[in-house]
Amino acid sequence: MANTTIGYGKHTLSYANGASKETFKLGLSANKTGISVYVMGIKDKTLLISLFGDRLGKAKVTGYCIRFGKLSDINVEIRIDVISSVK
Repeated sequence: MANTTIGYGKHTLSYANGASKETFKLGLSANKTGISVYVMGIKDKTLLISLFGDRLGKAKVTGYCIRFGKLSDINVEIRIDVISSVK
């Protein structure tokens, strides 16, 4: 995540070498190609795709990130569902 990101909530990233780092649970970042929403702490890397992938609209979904060109590319109700799923 190289671009400036607005984050909400707290999540601890744990690395294989034993180090850890505090970060956000839900993040929003603008970049050259559009907007990225980061949902951190998901253990099942297929969860976002299985829950929201076919209902999002014009978005690319990875294990913890949803990328889209502009807000109108993605279904507003699904945006609310994604935000609501973060605990």
